[in-house]
Amino acid sequence: MINENAITVDVSFYRYAPTMQAKEAGEIVGKAKGIDSRVTKGVYDLIPKEYTEPLRKAESEARKIFDQDSPRCLVIRIGPHTVLPTAIMFKFQEEWQKISNQWSALKQDFLDRYEGEILPCAQDRFRSVSTGSLVVPASKWLDTREKVAQRIRVDYHQYPFPDPSNVQNLKHLNDQFKSDMQESARSYIEGATAEAQKQLRKRLGKVLKDFTSKMKSYEAGPKGKKMYASIVDNIGEVVGLIPKLMVTPDDELLNLCAEAQRVSAWDVEVLKESHDARKEASVTADSILSAMAL
Repeated sequence: MINENAITVDVSFYRYAPTMQAKEAGEIVGKAKGIDSRVTKGVYDLIPKEYTEPLRKAESEARKIFDQDSPRCLVIRIGPHTVLPTAIMFKFQEEWQKISNQWSALKQDFLDRYEGEILPCAQDRFRSVSTGSLVVPASKWLDTREKVAQRIRVDYHQYPFPDPSNVQNLKHLNDQFKSDMQESARSYIEGATAEAQKQLRKRLGKVLKDFTSKMKSYEAGPKGKKMYASIVDNIGEVVGLIPKLMVTPDDELLNLCAEAQRVSAWDVEVLKESHDARKEASVTADSILSAMAL
């Protein structure tokens, strides 16, 4: 069951990219851009993207291990919860350490440049927009280095799933109430376990559908659609992760992964050159999708 083979995690990224927004700013920005001030919210980036973009890109890359549409995803989304199977914890910790190290390095670089380079630039941008119209000081929008250091961060928390047996240890409740709560907890665990396995099937189904779609639509030649190795590699990536993402034994899913492994073994160059190879590979993928009822 999922409460024995997974935990939940909560991750939030916070960057520092202040904007100025006000009615007066909207009028100024609208005038500068030659558009009606009523259709602009008056939002103006005070720090140029050349300074904020590295952390934004780092966050975007880091989120791939949490994004179920990514073959690299190491978690399972069940409603509002992000589930991390414990069988893949070591790999997750390795990836998370890389993310943390990169984030820390980029944050430190931002802070090192903040007072001498970034803040003066932001103050100049503020003045270029607010001159003659805004009397609110730049400090309303721009923080000190110490506050910026607090705002740029990653919050990570992990929690165990509720254990139905722990209900019996609750005090001040009668036996009937405990029994009802225990049954509710069991029902939740069973439902979450089933949903986790369902999500893994969907993940396998997605990369197989992407593959068959490409095989059927691909046209060789300089004007034809392109085909990249990722169309095959993504299947291998997902197939390699699913056994470690399973939160309960599932022989049927393992057999489907074994079949999908045959598809991931195709050489993309052969698929590009041979219509018969594309047809054969597509038939295999379609048969797996049919067995999955997807």
